[in-house]
Amino acid sequence: VRYHIVLRDIKPVYKKKFGKELRERIAEEVSGDYGELLLSVFDARE
Repeated sequence: VRYHIVLRDIKPVYKKKFGKELRERIAEEVSGDYGELLLSVFDARE
């Protein structure tokens, strides 16, 4: 999956629309193993 290409475009749009970083929102809303998985995917490099 080449999500990093799309995610790169989504990050600034999300921040502009909601006034908060997408990663920050994910960390606040999702916890446990699933939260860690989402954040590791979010933080992964190409």
